[in-house]
Amino acid sequence: MRKVWKTKEFLPVSQDIIDAAGSKILARLLLNRGIDTPCKIKNFLNPLGMTITHPDVFTDMEKSVERIKKAIERQECITVYGDFDADGITSTSVLFKTLKTIGANVDYYLPNRETESHGLNTKALINIISKKKSKLIITVDCAISDVAEVKFAKGFGADIIITDHHEAPDELPPAFAILNPKAKNALKDELSVEELENLNYLAGVGVAFKLACALLEEFQKEDFINEIIPLVALGTIADVVPLIGENRCFVEMGLILIRNSRHKGLDKLLKSAGVTKLETVNTETIAFSVAPRINAAGRLDTAEKAFNLLVADDETEIDAAVEALNSLNSERQLLCDETYNQATAMIERNPDLYEKSIILFNETWHIGVIGIVASKLIEKYNVPVFLMTKDDYESQVIRCSCRSISGVNVYDVLSVHSDLFLGFGGHSMAAGFSFDEKVISFESFRTLLDKTVAEVSEGLDLTPIIEVDMEIDPSEVDENLICEIEKMQPFGAQNQPPIFALKNLKLSQYKMMGQTGNHLKLFAAAETGKIFECVKWNMPDFSMPLNSALDLAFYPKLNHFNGNTTIQLDLKDIKSEFLKEKTVQKKSKYSILDHRKKTNVLTQVMDYISTSTKAISLYIESKKSIDELSLPDDFQDLVFDRSQIPEDLDQIMFFDCPPSLCDLKKVICSSGAKTIHLMNFDVNPYPHEDFIRMLSGMIRYSHKNKDGILETDKIAVLLGVTIECVDVAIQLFVSSKMIDAKLVEENKYKIFFKDSVEFSKLKEREEYKLLSAELVKVESFKREVKSSSLEDIQSLLI
Repeated sequence: MRKVWKTKEFLPVSQDIIDAAGSKILARLLLNRGIDTPCKIKNFLNPLGMTITHPDVFTDMEKSVERIKKAIERQECITVYGDFDADGITSTSVLFKTLKTIGANVDYYLPNRETESHGLNTKALINIISKKKSKLIITVDCAISDVAEVKFAKGFGADIIITDHHEAPDELPPAFAILNPKAKNALKDELSVEELENLNYLAGVGVAFKLACALLEEFQKEDFINEIIPLVALGTIADVVPLIGENRCFVEMGLILIRNSRHKGLDKLLKSAGVTKLETVNTETIAFSVAPRINAAGRLDTAEKAFNLLVADDETEIDAAVEALNSLNSERQLLCDETYNQATAMIERNPDLYEKSIILFNETWHIGVIGIVASKLIEKYNVPVFLMTKDDYESQVIRCSCRSISGVNVYDVLSVHSDLFLGFGGHSMAAGFSFDEKVISFESFRTLLDKTVAEVSEGLDLTPIIEVDMEIDPSEVDENLICEIEKMQPFGAQNQPPIFALKNLKLSQYKMMGQTGNHLKLFAAAETGKIFECVKWNMPDFSMPLNSALDLAFYPKLNHFNGNTTIQLDLKDIKSEFLKEKTVQKKSKYSILDHRKKTNVLTQVMDYISTSTKAISLYIESKKSIDELSLPDDFQDLVFDRSQIPEDLDQIMFFDCPPSLCDLKKVICSSGAKTIHLMNFDVNPYPHEDFIRMLSGMIRYSHKNKDGILETDKIAVLLGVTIECVDVAIQLFVSSKMIDAKLVEENKYKIFFKDSVEFSKLKEREEYKLLSAELVKVESFKREVKSSSLEDIQSLLI
């Protein structure tokens, strides 16, 4: 999709600003972000040195601390009532751990996404008050709008302290105390404008942290802050609140402690996610490797598993939690991919229906992933997205997650139809609601909603925008530039990594990469001959003639691989008159025939091929499949695999399944075949131990007989796995000091065998977990092709 580049205004930079920033380029970047005085620059570049507001700036902080002290003295049960997302789980963990360390009798409650909504509910309150005998309930990341529920709890003699950060209504709940910077009269009058802004930026976990700090100060246990600040950093990053002001300080403090392995649970979770060098952990690592795993618990199961990881000290409990979260995250990824593919297939069957908004319903979609998928569809189509599914417990109720684009306030859109909802809430860019289909059908509601979105967006230019910080010369893209940019860390909302523009480059080469072939790697040359290595994530469609002129919008990074450090440009957009926009396909161009449940079909296959005038070949990779088929000699020439794909085919019979969607697409596209036969192929993968032993044997053979040259693409074909599996396995052998390996060219290593290593020792290494994850991906993809409907497979191939 075409994007408009808007380069920020070139503002004059005074010498005092340059001196404060340390360089002219950093001064320009900061100035364009409104950081326009030496004092602001000092605070921004040194977040650990900034002055943090004391907890007592909250009007009700003192009475909250006194009430909690009284509960501890009386040994009353205190319940921390949280939420099922990462902010809610970390908030709950912060207060739970703090209350335990100061001697409180503390319990917690995390609602279930599928059966309960955000915030307090009376059923849970009855259980907390009557069964757990809680006299004091402290909410975190919720309850600022729960007037009726707070009245209900008060009626049973319970006090409620609300800690929250969401927008506060005019009528506040009659709680014992309210700690929410956005609530009326919640903050003291003497605060400066900057202090008020900083407090309003806090996530739910930031507000909970303020209460925790007040309690730790009261009980003279301030050192315990180091135990909880990593959780504050995690929750702040995950909730995508502005990373400016105090949030920068909290996140920077937390990241330093995480890098130094100060939190056992996060340490193990990071390593299980493939982060072997903790010193490299930054906000991006947390956002893409940790937060999704924490959120997966609340999305697909209960938030308990994530909570256990964050509060446990026992190694066995932590290991069990890590395993559970990784499993749930893998399930979440598969569900997201499946839902996304189904949604795009629905859109592409009727593209004219979704010009102004995408409103889809599928009763089998999981409520925990439709919000994520809606965000992905926004990236692809740039229109408001509403994804709906059936409530698992009330069959007539339809629930929706929606995401919007700049210029279309989805909360305002929903407000027009509020009388139709059982409940709704959210903000301008994201919201949710539910309605009873006995009151209004999905199709009728879809028509109303689409009309409202069209009216709201009429006359608006909704073309997506790339905000470019500055255009620079190719000679300026070096390690010094990256070092200057790194001073702006931690990055996040309202402090995104700066985007630069390079113009008038030439395309040298490109290729698709990744498990599903949906990432682009290209090399572009400047007029001086300088070559830039670039990656564009999530860009499956790309076609340009080599040597074509192009402009790049990017963020520069250092890429560390195999002992080498190179500069890599993370592309945000590509501009070129030679870049062709892909039009949406309404249907697949392939005919797929299903033979997956048929057995003993060789005779029929041979008869079919013998009598057909079509060019037909058989895709077979594994020796096991070849042995079982026992093809006659005159049919052997029809067999092929990924290493040599024939051209100008009419049909392919898949007696084996390629290990990834990228490989499957490559086989089909390169062959030119339009008819696909899915045969009864075998999914059974090698046990991980057998895979390692076979690859180890191949390495020994290469060392002795092929001058140490190992070609990973050929090995991948022989073992029926992706090249990524082989690459990770090689890194496992290198890290265990079994071999040395030097990448001499793409997909080719020079191997130096050093010593044998026991399998049990290999299993202890972090790279083994990465390898296992890659092998599981291969197995999962093959199982998906083996069991999915033809319609779903068609959508995969579009």
